Amino acid sequence: MGLSCYTLGMKVELGAYAGMSVCVAVSGGKDSIALLHYMAHNGPGYGIRVTAINCDHGIRGEASRQDSEFVRSFCQAAHVPLLFFAHKGTFASEEEARLWRRDCYLEAAKEHTLEDGTKWVPAEAIATGHHMSDNAETVIFNIARGSGLSGACGISDGEITCPDGTGIKLIRPLIAATKKEIDEYIHQYGLPYVTDETNLKDYYTRNKIRMYVIPELERAVPGAQRSLFRFSRIVKETEDYFEDIIKRDGLVSSVYGGLLIKPVDEMAIFSRCCLKVFAHYKIKDYTSQHINSLYKLQHGANGKRFRFLRLVAFKEDRGIAICEAGRISPFGEKPLSEIAGGTFVGEPISVQPVSADIIQRICSGDTSPEKSFCPGRKTLFLDADRIPEGTVVRFKKDGDVFERFGGNTKKLGDYFTDIKLPQRLRERVPMLCSGSNVLAVCGIEIAESLRITSDSRNVLAVSCVDYLQS
Repeated sequence: MGLSCYTLGMKVELGAYAGMSVCVAVSGGKDSIALLHYMAHNGPGYGIRVTAINCDHGIRGEASRQDSEFVRSFCQAAHVPLLFFAHKGTFASEEEARLWRRDCYLEAAKEHTLEDGTKWVPAEAIATGHHMSDNAETVIFNIARGSGLSGACGISDGEITCPDGTGIKLIRPLIAATKKEIDEYIHQYGLPYVTDETNLKDYYTRNKIRMYVIPELERAVPGAQRSLFRFSRIVKETEDYFEDIIKRDGLVSSVYGGLLIKPVDEMAIFSRCCLKVFAHYKIKDYTSQHINSLYKLQHGANGKRFRFLRLVAFKEDRGIAICEAGRISPFGEKPLSEIAGGTFVGEPISVQPVSADIIQRICSGDTSPEKSFCPGRKTLFLDADRIPEGTVVRFKKDGDVFERFGGNTKKLGDYFTDIKLPQRLRERVPMLCSGSNVLAVCGIEIAESLRITSDSRNVLAVSCVDYLQS
């Protein structure tokens, strides 16, 4: 049937998704059924390939299974390919269930063979049934919790990404349609659906807002949901502006072990940099006081730190470095003889013997082995025959001393200060130690006592992160 035969209140704009492969997330409820029906009949007119995905989290037991069976039957009747996932076991929390569903959505971007033997074409986007009423609920909920301006952005298109950079888009084609319009659409086309009874109980905060606050708000201010929608779009434009500034100026970047916020005078921009960092670490219980303390830390002395929630912030030359507190234990210890490669308490380190020809090149002053022996890492070469028996790999301890290459013994803390090693790294740099004597600071420098000479016959290459460049 033509595009005009399947309308949903206000025009649902599909032009932005023209030519895409869109996978509709279908639970079986009114919203997702209306979206799938609308997309299946209007999407092809825009060159959109429509598929569906159903994730049975099993939280409601048999009811969840029956809902999934309903979705399966509906998709079969509509001739829409369905990708189905069922979770085995139980979830410890709703957040855990949400993360599982997120992983299912990422699977939709990969190739699969469906139950009937057909090939699943990877999706470019997941479409969810969020609508204008959901948006109003989200805006009210976030403002009531005291969120920053970003909380008033409501619901908009986004993306789910993996650490390797791959991901899938999240789109909300119904976001400009109200719940009432969706209900009318369901009635107009006589579409079947299932009801999640948990949505009808008022012991969830969002359900209370949906069941009591929004109806009363609409009675007091007719058209309030549309007004909140316009408001959230204006706020989103504002937040996008600040996001562009942060990206353009590289105000938030990765450093070894954490994230760095460059110096920022404008509190409005600095606070948004902090929110990006909090989102990265999935921190939700922050307050304005935390942001104010971080802002003041910018003007503190280098090395000054601020511990809050489960993070620790350090003032450095380049700005404020924020890391997870307690990620690296300063008390790990392992015999050097047991370190061959891999990691030492989270820090990548490899120790391997060096061939005679490379030893000869090193002794002749050739620096190329250091640059090419273990690409991407700093490699130190040391005389293995001079290493004391019982030498271990460990982190910094009180009382450590280091005889620098070329002489001059110093307390390890003073040495770190001399080379300007950031405070965030001082307890996570692995070292070769014999008692309190530091024989090598991995990734940085070896002690004079392990210097390679023309008489050296056994040499070890110790490769690690170049901490001075991190």
